[in-house]
Amino acid sequence: MVEGRVIVYELDTTYCDKQICNQELTIYSTVVHSKAFNRDINLTIAVFYKDGKEIARKLYFSTDLNQEGEQFVRY
Repeated sequence: MVEGRVIVYELDTTYCDKQICNQELTIYSTVVHSKAFNRDINLTIAVFYKDGKEIARKLYFSTDLNQEGEQFVRY
């Protein structure tokens, strides 16, 4: 995150909670303010790995600030 912006491939994890970390998947979750929605949202970033190398990043969001980030990815 730089100057209030989320840069997915330069993610500053000090602002995020790491919810899952294994060989295939790492899930980070944080609450950010969305200019488009003019409200706070729960942002979850899932980083997928194969053979120890990152293959994809996916972003999930919800206006439910109490929902766990793992729930977005698993279901």
